[in-house]
Amino acid sequence: KDICPEKVAVQLGTRQLTYSALVDSMNQIANGLSNVEHSSKSNIAILMSNCVEFIQIFVGVVKAGLIPVPLDPKWSATEIRY
Repeated sequence: KDICPEKVAVQLGTRQLTYSALVDSMNQIANGLSNVEHSSKSNIAILMSNCVEFIQIFVGVVKAGLIPVPLDPKWSATEIRY
């Protein structure tokens, strides 16, 4: 964060996210997850399409010490349940 805080970390189309903004959102998500009761190394499903927010949530889950499990919104309900 301190080396190149304003350098672009994530870009999707015209949306950009700097390293500083990514670290801030990652910390907010990790802190929010610390308030939720879960066991260590719990799996956290993420059901989202490609977007900047997906990256923010994914790295926030990792920072919280949890395991992100990306799910594709195009999957059927049976595939998601599996």
